[in-house]
Amino acid sequence: MDRRTAIGGISVRDRANPTSFIAGLSGTPRFILSYLAEEVLNRRSPAIQDFLLQTSILDLLTGPLCDAVTGRTDSSSLLEQLLNANLFLIPLDDEGRWYRYHPLFADLLRDRQLARLEEETAELHRRASRWYAQAGMGGEAIDHALAAADYAAALALIEANAPDLLMQWHKKRVQDWMQALPPEWAAQSPKTTLAFTWMLLTVDPSQALPHLERLQAMFSDPQIEIDPALRAQWLALQASLLIAEGRTVEGIELAQQALAIAPQCDHYGRSMIYTALATAYELMGDTDRAVEAYQMLIQHGRSSASLVSELLVFPVWLDDHAARPAALCLRDCLAGD
Repeated sequence: MDRRTAIGGISVRDRANPTSFIAGLSGTPRFILSYLAEEVLNRRSPAIQDFLLQTSILDLLTGPLCDAVTGRTDSSSLLEQLLNANLFLIPLDDEGRWYRYHPLFADLLRDRQLARLEEETAELHRRASRWYAQAGMGGEAIDHALAAADYAAALALIEANAPDLLMQWHKKRVQDWMQALPPEWAAQSPKTTLAFTWMLLTVDPSQALPHLERLQAMFSDPQIEIDPALRAQWLALQASLLIAEGRTVEGIELAQQALAIAPQCDHYGRSMIYTALATAYELMGDTDRAVEAYQMLIQHGRSSASLVSELLVFPVWLDDHAARPAALCLRDCLAGD
């Protein structure tokens, strides 16, 4: 028996509120619910169907974003019309600015959209990524750039946003982005790799080893142009690991080299340098210099709006045996220079 025949008289046709009707069928087999949603979709005009399919790539809907994705100029009023028609649209605020599709309906729309030309779907994601980037919503911009397989744009966005997100402890999200990038693209981002390695060293040093090796290769490659701020951060990271290995004097020397080339405006990088210096001086029992370094760390941490920089104290992980492999890895890398 055909599935459509099997569901017989179950239909959303002429029902006042199809969204509520389907919500009430939560225990019904999924293929029946899919049929009901599809029946509603097929009754829409081609223009409305195009709008629904194109905007199905979005987790959240708002007029300007939908305009950017579809090329229309009336998305705000169209979303209001769809809401008034009870067409599987769920409002998310009292002002009627943000919506989302009912999950079942969204799945149906995305399946149909994916059945279209792949490049068309990728272009929709690129448009969404550009809109989110201009709106200052970097995370969403990265998600859509990756969905479009636009790795050049995704990498640029990750470099611009990842350090701040990492300093706010959004490690999992940045890690997901890095894993979504093909290895050859991830290897082109010293800035992101460096920031990600810093975060790993504070939460799970044992996971930092592959990233340390990658960083060593990046900063040793004459074909990769490294600006002074990044080079200073790399020196600060090396200094911290040398201090973790107990080579305090060498670590201080590297930290001082980093301080000499770090731009004054790079509060993020300077906070990392002073973290290394404060740790080293404290281990040496030089209380005055340790206090001075911690004060500079707090000052630069506040200037970079980084709570983590203010709280980050390397002795926490210096006592952790997991830090030793990272320090030893750095020693082996440097021995090969």
